[in-house]
Amino acid sequence: MFYYEFVKSITFLGYILFFRNGDHGGPYVGDVKVEIEAPETSPSGSEISYRLNIKNLSNVRLESAELEVFYPLGFVFLDATPDPPADSQDGRKFSFPSIASGAEENVVIVGRLEGALQEVKVISAKLHYVPENFRSTFLAEASANTQILAPDLSFRLIAPPHLVTGQKLIYQMEITNISGRPFSAMVARISYPEKF
Repeated sequence: MFYYEFVKSITFLGYILFFRNGDHGGPYVGDVKVEIEAPETSPSGSEISYRLNIKNLSNVRLESAELEVFYPLGFVFLDATPDPPADSQDGRKFSFPSIASGAEENVVIVGRLEGALQEVKVISAKLHYVPENFRSTFLAEASANTQILAPDLSFRLIAPPHLVTGQKLIYQMEITNISGRPFSAMVARISYPEKF
């Protein structure tokens, strides 16, 4: 009987000494949201901007957060705020060393988007992060759609299909304003063929 009481007392004492003053952090409670703000429609070939919002609604700080962006086919990356890291100049990855509990981070991406008329282009993003006092990596995802409209301008270049050497050649450019709004200060840059 004495042995049983002795083991029980040692176990209890060990539990108290080990867990009494340790800051082991609470369980991971809360939510991390990624939202993408994208225009509902965009003329083909025009400049477009996406805004990605990361909201840490959890009860702990996020560490080693990395935002991975998946652009639609036909998107050409031009710029981003903040700047992407040196190893991701195409704007596909953005790093955040730490995001405090209740904090929000934003990324604005600017590019050019082309596509067929009425085509729906989808941008998506994944946020990989590790909550403070955790070893596991968690994931938050989001996506947004943009429908492609007809371009603001239609451009056509007409040239004769056959040519006799030394003959006078006429190129014709046709530009049509489809948008219904005026344009000004337009410039056409022409690259002539060799020996023109």
